[in-house]
Amino acid sequence: MLSPYWGFSISPDMRAYSLTKLFLDSSTAEFDDQVLKQRLSLGNPDQVLHPDKNRAPVDIVTDYLSHVLNFVWRALRSKFGLELNSLPVQLQFSIPATWSEQGNRLSRHAILQAWDFRRPQDRLTMMSEPEAAAKSVHADLRSNSMLQTGDGILVCDCGSGTVVRLPVPVFHHDWNPTVKALLTIHIKDIASYLVTDPTRAKCGGAAIDSRLFDLMRARLHEEAFKHLNYLIGSEGEFMTEFEKVKRGFQSPRDGPFSLPLHIRRGAAACRLPYFNQKSEFILTGKDVQSLFDRVIRNIIGLINSQMAAAERECGRPVINKLVLVGGLASSPYLQRELHRCFGVGGRMLSMTLTPGEPTMAVAHGSALAAMQEVQARRVRTPRHYGIGSSAHPEAEVEWVITKDKLYEHGRIYTPGYPWSYQLYQEGHAQVMTIPLYSCELSSPPPTTRFSGVTLEGFILVDFSCLKLGLLPRGGATSRMLVEPDDFVKYCFDAENRTLSFGVEVLGKLIGQKTLQLRF
Repeated sequence: MLSPYWGFSISPDMRAYSLTKLFLDSSTAEFDDQVLKQRLSLGNPDQVLHPDKNRAPVDIVTDYLSHVLNFVWRALRSKFGLELNSLPVQLQFSIPATWSEQGNRLSRHAILQAWDFRRPQDRLTMMSEPEAAAKSVHADLRSNSMLQTGDGILVCDCGSGTVVRLPVPVFHHDWNPTVKALLTIHIKDIASYLVTDPTRAKCGGAAIDSRLFDLMRARLHEEAFKHLNYLIGSEGEFMTEFEKVKRGFQSPRDGPFSLPLHIRRGAAACRLPYFNQKSEFILTGKDVQSLFDRVIRNIIGLINSQMAAAERECGRPVINKLVLVGGLASSPYLQRELHRCFGVGGRMLSMTLTPGEPTMAVAHGSALAAMQEVQARRVRTPRHYGIGSSAHPEAEVEWVITKDKLYEHGRIYTPGYPWSYQLYQEGHAQVMTIPLYSCELSSPPPTTRFSGVTLEGFILVDFSCLKLGLLPRGGATSRMLVEPDDFVKYCFDAENRTLSFGVEVLGKLIGQKTLQLRF
């Protein structure tokens, strides 16, 4: 059963669930933040973050995703109307790379349960957040001419709850990576490179939040703290102000910072000077630094380990650019400390892809991945392709495939031309070849006598297995004719960039030929 409120309909005094998706995975890693790890127990989730013990975290995630998907579906329905009924939908769902098999399974379960109106033509695609971020990084750097041959880029996804390092070597400035898995990056037409398993950990912005909650628990009266759930939700006034502190903090000389904290119960017992009469929780610059430093130490350890792994793989230092994305990437304190540790001699370049909101890098990359996958399901033909006659080498060519036209991956096409093809004449061997031609000209010539027409190959046809008496005969009774619509079929393979022809007569495949598309 869906909860009655979600999104902007939630008021500040309602019970809040925080960091819920992180409860879906209880696996640990070397650089996990210890305070956050203690809170993210799947069997016994922290009561402040997950107040209802009777509801499993996966049910809360399912509930939330149901609201999101229904909202999106209504928006699509209002735009496309009844046309939406015939349009396939691809749902691109990004998950943290830290997820174990358990986290992946629960995430997939939640999204499928929430997508209860999924139709047979709809597809679910899951990808990791750093994969999405890597696509966004590539698009951004390439569009700004910031890629050079020999660059080694370390993409650092400093998400709200996770930090992942994904090293990307650039063998050519015009590369186009297709990330098949976190372990392998294929670089189109240049090289293939096996990177080490990217180190990952739960030590992003959520770890800083978790340390703040521990600080509050220590400084406020326990009676007051246990009733704060309604205030520390991610979109509440208190956490919104703390997010501003995180993204603006530069040094321990900053502050003090006042966070609005309207305590209903136990306020009288709260210890000053950390809580004042204006109902504000006070943080000094050193307080904020203490929240950051342990987390930054883990992040630096992750970066260093990944640089060392890439160096071992290549036998030399290869990383010369560091790109930050994710929720914590805009922190000037984090950027400064990373530059101080790794910016030796100007070798390391630190940046954020979207300075105003670097968390959009994952969303941007997910959208790019979805569009690339949709585009990959279609082929724009580089040439005209046609069928000739083996009986008359200089006869007309029927151009059945048009240059620059988009064809769908896997769909079976037939030429659609009203002309007859001489398949067999009595006295000839029961095998023949059908020539296939191509042409790059904008308007292909009518016959093979013209320059620009290239012979691509032959379809070898063997009709010895056919009952030839069933074939239609032309004016000369010794000739057996069929229409191309009846027997020539072709199909594009978008992934392998191939074009396959098949000859089918009387329900039997009697010849085929596959051509590699030449771009």
